Amino acid sequence: MNEETYRTRLQEDPGDPLFAEFADLLRGEKRYSEAFEVCFQGLTANPQCHRGRLVLARLFYEKLHWPFAVRELRELRLALPENPHLQRLLERLQPGSEGGEEVQVTVAERDFDMTDITILDE
Repeated sequence: MNEETYRTRLQEDPGDPLFAEFADLLRGEKRYSEAFEVCFQGLTANPQCHRGRLVLARLFYEKLHWPFAVRELRELRLALPENPHLQRLLERLQPGSEGGEEVQVTVAERDFDMTDITILDE
């Protein structure tokens, strides 16, 4: 699908789950501002789109906004409490979050790859 098709469909329905795919494409091209905009508009219209929230977490992570990435992953964990991958990511991003206990600490850079997250199949 080309960019114009994405934009046309999202103009008609910003909450179409397709927004996550388009935002991730923009993220891959390092067009971060556009990717953030697409994610914010999509999640405003469709806050239950887990894939969109995951893309937003990746964007925050790549732009070194770790507390915001943690916040988005927490939202996903609330929606998908049985997902062990989310808990593992949170534990690695934020030491002290083991056992579901949320500890507010400054997030330090961690040695893992956010692209590991192939956890969502909508």
